[in-house]
Amino acid sequence: MKKKLIPVYIVILLSACRPTALLQDGKTKFYQGKKINKVAVIALPGELLDVRTFENVLTGKMKTFKIEVIQGYKLFEGQAEIPGDANDVRNAIKEKGYDGMLEVKLVSIREVETSSQDDLTRREYRIMDVANYGKLIQEYDKREESGATFQDTKVKMDVRLYDLSQSEPQVIWSSRTETSNPKTVKHIANGMSSKAVSSMKKQEALGPR
Repeated sequence: MKKKLIPVYIVILLSACRPTALLQDGKTKFYQGKKINKVAVIALPGELLDVRTFENVLTGKMKTFKIEVIQGYKLFEGQAEIPGDANDVRNAIKEKGYDGMLEVKLVSIREVETSSQDDLTRREYRIMDVANYGKLIQEYDKREESGATFQDTKVKMDVRLYDLSQSEPQVIWSSRTETSNPKTVKHIANGMSSKAVSSMKKQEALGPR
């Protein structure tokens, strides 16, 4: 069963118009241009809880690189003890023969207030989504009330790529995304992973193709 997020106060139909945004991305000073061939995906989703969804979705998206990628929960499956310290986790992954690690981490979940004056006009709704125009207008009428304010849920996530082949594991590339009004954890994972993988490809974060 899909896990639900904290309450979302805006009609879900509107979330389709507000996709995941890439806030920042880029290589760090530790990037050496070496080819990374084996990557483990580790999720630290905080209060979102669903480790497996984040690891599964990002691992699936990473398969387009045609390199070996594995979820952290599978990599450590069957072990009596899993490292609790972040450095110990990275070193354990390195000992298993992996030269890269992707860390997915929750940055924040916040509620942002907006007023009815900030909303789209009826004409803009009609242009955007003709099929659902009637339902959208019902929501518009509610939001048009004098002095009405509404809350949008904003979820920020970081993805960091570690080069484990250096003497000490180093972050060589990172991205930050923000998803607005997500339906489920999987909605966040899909948006975040798509943006991160696209950026890694463009910037050749995993080294030359």
